[in-house]
Order: sequence, then C-alpha cells, then structure tokens
Amino acid sequence: MIHFIKLILLGILLLPLSSAAHAELSQHQEFKMDVNGIPRSFQIHYPVPTPVNLKNGLPLVIVLHGGRSSAEQIAKASRFSAKADKHGFITVYPDGTGKIEGRRLTWNAGECCDIAMEETTDDIAFLEQLIVYMIKFQGANPRHIYLAGMSNGGMLAHRAGAELSDKLAGIGIVEGGMFASQPLPESPVSTLIIHGLNDKTIPFEGGPTNSNLISSYMKEGSVFLPTTSAFDFWREKNGCKGDPAIETKGRIVTTTYKQCRNHTVTALQTIKNGAHNWPGSPKMIYSEFDDGSNYMGHDATDVLWDFFAQQSNTTAQTP
Repeated sequence: MIHFIKLILLGILLLPLSSAAHAELSQHQEFKMDVNGIPRSFQIHYPVPTPVNLKNGLPLVIVLHGGRSSAEQIAKASRFSAKADKHGFITVYPDGTGKIEGRRLTWNAGECCDIAMEETTDDIAFLEQLIVYMIKFQGANPRHIYLAGMSNGGMLAHRAGAELSDKLAGIGIVEGGMFASQPLPESPVSTLIIHGLNDKTIPFEGGPTNSNLISSYMKEGSVFLPTTSAFDFWREKNGCKGDPAIETKGRIVTTTYKQCRNHTVTALQTIKNGAHNWPGSPKMIYSEFDDGSNYMGHDATDVLWDFFAQQSNTTAQTP
C-alpha cells in the first residue's frame, strides 16, 4: 500500500509532460526533474498488471538510448516495457541532451558525444538522482537496480557502472565502447557486454570509429579500447577467479565468469557478423546507424533481463 501512496506523490513532485495521447498508447508517462539547474526528462513504464506484493519494491531497469536518438526510440527498439509487463519490473527511459528537445540527443561519456560532452553535462548526477527518486517515490527495490545502454548509452553505462557501483546490481552494454579514461569502481558490479564482431561504428577490436559522423562527436584523438579490454577491466575490478564458462550457439559466443566478488558475474557475448544495432529490434527503428542486421532470432532484451534477474546488490542501502 505504501508504494501506491508514493505513486500518488508523482503528481506533486514531478510534472508530466503534455503527452497524454502518447502515454495512453504506450503506457509510458513522461516526467521532468531538475538536475543542477537543468531540466531533464524521462519516461517511466510501470508493469501492467501491477504485481500484488510490493513490500520490497520492484526491480528497476534503466535503459539508455544511443547517440542521436531518444528515450522514445530505445523504448521501441528494445521493447523492454513488454518484458517488464511479463516479469513485473519497472522500466525507465531517460533522455540525453541536445539542441532540439526530444531529437538527436547524446550522453556525456567523457570522450563522447557531441553537445553533452562539449558542455560537460553531468549525466552521472542525473542517473544518481533518478535512481534515488525511483527508490523513494516509485517503489524500486534498491537491491535490484539495473542499467542498460546502447552505443553512446553503453559508453555512459560503463562510466556509471564505476561511479555508481554502490547503487547498481548490474549493467549491460550493447555495442558500447570504453575509453582509457574509464573511472574505477569502488565496489564490484555484475557486467554483461554484448558486441557484434562486425560493428564498424564502435569496432570490436577498438581504435577509431569508422563513422565520420561519430568521429565528429568525439573528443579529438579519442579511440575506443578493444571490447576484450573492457571485458578484462570488469573481470579484474570484479575480482573474478577461475576459468570462464564458454557457451557457443551458432554465431553467438558467451564467455562468463561466475566466481567474482560479492557474488557478481562478468560476461561477454559476441555475435559473428553482428553490426551496430540492438539485436532483435525491428529493422530501422533504432536510428540512422542501424544497418538492418537486426538478428531477429537473437534478442538482446531477453539476454539482458535473464542476466539482470540473477543479480542482486547485497550491500545496497535505502536512500
């Protein structure tokens, strides 16, 4: 009952945007909050039907869109809301920043991208404030907070996984890159990286992007670390031991370390011939960088939720 009371407070604490028709169609509600004097927007999807037992709160999955994209686009591409309805968790789709509200938005991942990087927008503060708000007023369970990101959103997920490691039970990176300036986490956090071996925008082998448009969004001279180096970063910081479990299913290879500190897990899933997209998404719905190699037989959303559902932040504290 207390969580339903908290939900009522939404009308007082945050003002919904004028998008009633959109909310009715998508079952999403759009909200704004002030972060360091800057208005930030995000969409919330509460599972339908609402689970009966809300005593401990519900798991929360925050999904970050890619560069030149938006919350609405990643919601459509990932279809995480349908997954939330089936499994009973809350989904939040935040918006990055840009010149035009709701269009071509980016995140500040340190060395990328565009205006968010140039103006040093504090997206980590936004995510931290959003997590606290969702726990206090939307019934999110502090032990089950997860963050997933695509491309530029995946870059930010790497950074947030480190800087907000005490608040996250798991992070998922889909076709996202890591930079040499990656901060260090204070505590272990379960990590899953999904990357196509044929991604030209954020090459699996690292180095500069092959996209002239993306390179213009990045800090001059910046290059991506190899995806295997990003995987090794989390394996080492999570204190993983022993040999990994390696599973091969057709063009999908998953390498998983299960013996990591604080019961965390670190995994890398590679897709042969996979390119720069959200695997399983409808063709061309994600962005102009979606090359159509969407692999409808393999769904990143299913993989991410199956991974997240097994992870818990045992040291989390209620704000």
